[in-house]
This record gives sequence, C-alpha cells and structure tokens, in this order.
Amino acid sequence: MDEQFKIDGEKAENEIEEYAAPTEKQINYTETTVALPKKKRKVRRWKFFVAIVGIVALAQLSYLAWNNYLSPQAKSNREAQKAYGAYLKYINQYETAMKNDTYGGQTPQETLDMFVDALKKGDVELASKYFVLREDGSRNPEILSILKTRKENGSLSEIISIAESLKPSFEMNTDNSYIFIVPNNQGMAQYSMFLNKNQYSQLWKIESM
Repeated sequence: MDEQFKIDGEKAENEIEEYAAPTEKQINYTETTVALPKKKRKVRRWKFFVAIVGIVALAQLSYLAWNNYLSPQAKSNREAQKAYGAYLKYINQYETAMKNDTYGGQTPQETLDMFVDALKKGDVELASKYFVLREDGSRNPEILSILKTRKENGSLSEIISIAESLKPSFEMNTDNSYIFIVPNNQGMAQYSMFLNKNQYSQLWKIESM
C-alpha cells in the first residue's frame, strides 16, 4: 500500500508539473491578448492628436476670417483700401494727362501769343487747348463752347483785342504763376489773364481770363 501511494504520489506530482508548465501556444496567446490594448491606445492617442490639431486650425481660420473679412474693422479697412486704390488711379490718370499736355509755351508770353494766333485763325478748338486741364485730366468743354459761341455771333474779335492789350503784372508774378492785366485809367486791372505752369510738362497754361 505504501508502494502504491508512493507511485500514485509521483504520478500526481507529474500531473501537477505537466499541468503547471505552460505550452508555447499558451504563451503566444497571452502575449497577443496583451498587445491588442496597446495598439488600440496608440490609435486613440493619434485620433485625439488629430482632433486637437483640427480644433486649433479651425479656431485660427475662424479668427482670420473674422479679423480680415467679417469684423467691422475689416470692412472699414477694405473700404479704405478701395478708396485709396481709386485715389491712386485718379492721380495716375491726372499725371499722365498733364505729362501728355503739349499745348502751351515755354514762357507765359509765348502761351499768350499762341492763344491769340489761334483766335485770329478762327481755330477756337486749338485756342481752348491752351487752357489748364480739369482735375480729372480732361479739357473743360465749357471753354470751347464759349469760344464757339463768340465765333458764331461775331464777337471773337473782342477777345482778341483784349488779349492783345494784356500787359504783365510784375508785382504778382512768380516762377509758377503769372498774371497779365489791361489797366484802366486809374491803373486798376480792367481785364486780366491768369496763367499757371504745368509742373509735369513745364509749359504755361491759361487758368482764366
């Protein structure tokens, strides 16, 4: 009986050892089941990171849209830029017209003589071109209209007579402005002609008469 118990005891110990010893398949299974949660955690962290980046980018885009396009200040800035662009266009147009304006003389007297000569020839269109340009760089159509009316009613000769009687008013003349006058008996200006120097073409133009 002792021998049988001894044999049975050895058999039991062997069974316990065989039961306790893990197989290679069990080890791999245990490692696989442990690795799965780590992979899931990495995926979750990556998704979380992408979400944060997306939120930050959206916030920045929203701020830029509001600051540059939607806010009252942005609208005001756009209107100011538009007005400034129109102003630059206007200035460029005016400067171009002034540079291309070749009607006039190198001196005030030369411009006056050219004006009188055009009137004597009856070329009122040419005579009107010796006047200064308007602020938008165009010619004043009213001047040509007046000269045409004078020519049609036969009173153009009166303008010619006055223009030929004009004398320099030296006391009021400068490098950029010049005045001719027709004095009366008291020495006061009965008629006058104002001329300005075109700073772009350096030619003298009639301002008014």
